[in-house]
Amino acid sequence: MKKERLQELNQLLLSSKPDKEAFDQLSMEDAYALFRLAAMHHKKVTENIAKLKEEQPKQEKSEQEEKEENLHITDFNEAKIKSQENVAKVLLGKANFFYTLSIERMKKLEAFYVAYSKYTNSPFAFCDPNTFDDMTWIFTSEEKLRQVMEKQKENNIELRGVKVENEKFLQFFTSLFYMGIDNVLFDYGTEGMMFKLTRICKKPNFAEMENKAAAVENSALQLTSMYFLQEARKAEEKRQKESLPQLEEEMSKNLVAGRFLVPFIKVDPEAGNDHKNIQIPYLKGRDDSMILPVFTDLMEFAKYNREKKFSAVILTFDKLSGFIGNGVGIVLNPLGCNLFLKKEQLPLLVKRFEK
Repeated sequence: MKKERLQELNQLLLSSKPDKEAFDQLSMEDAYALFRLAAMHHKKVTENIAKLKEEQPKQEKSEQEEKEENLHITDFNEAKIKSQENVAKVLLGKANFFYTLSIERMKKLEAFYVAYSKYTNSPFAFCDPNTFDDMTWIFTSEEKLRQVMEKQKENNIELRGVKVENEKFLQFFTSLFYMGIDNVLFDYGTEGMMFKLTRICKKPNFAEMENKAAAVENSALQLTSMYFLQEARKAEEKRQKESLPQLEEEMSKNLVAGRFLVPFIKVDPEAGNDHKNIQIPYLKGRDDSMILPVFTDLMEFAKYNREKKFSAVILTFDKLSGFIGNGVGIVLNPLGCNLFLKKEQLPLLVKRFEK
């Protein structure tokens, strides 16, 4: 954002009379810049309050003369502190107002563009090295996304862009909860507008869902698998090999602790769930081998079950081996991260992480 525009916004922020007409014309970027300006001013005022409190004279109760001498100084400092505390309160209110306003402006965008990892077919997961916040990158224009995609190639990060239309915003943001993503960062590399996901939409309460299949979620597994696969699927010479063992450990631990959806179809829809009446849909490997599809949640299952002809059974990881039958293994989220595990790997993982 240009310096001249920031100065205009700063004047608007510090104005004693709210300019409703000016507020109504603010863009998402303007509203977020006002939030950051308010937060910056609030920080300075808070630091000043702390300094004033430190400078208050310390009185010795036994020294009456010293008390009287410092009385007017103490009163003056307390008045300044009170005044500054009122200013801080106003600035905090403005910061919250403009943060909320920037989210409202974002929700009115016609579309936005999401950075997807080419290695996971999912939104790119990024962990802030300073705050350790897990986030994904979203862009207000295709051009801003393209610039970041080109830049990230220098860091051996391969991205692709996915356009999300306004009517799909809520569905997209809800899907991030299933992936363990807590924050979204708009226009990384330019304005850098960070939002808590829970301030954009309500987090599903999985524990209270009546639909048992909808209650299945593996957010920790989704997140750790994205971090692992984003690194492991790079060309060997580009991988950060020192980080892979820990990433694999975290992913595998969450894998064994998970509950999953496995599709099935009834031969006779009117009959019961007897194993003779149930067929398991397998996926074909390159050598025509059979692979059992397994899903971390209902949203991943829905990608596969677009024609709504499958039902799903909920299984813990240690029970998956019994459903593989003549198959060679399982594939986790075939239309997402597409993680393949050989049949013989499953009991080894269970033993590795058994309590």
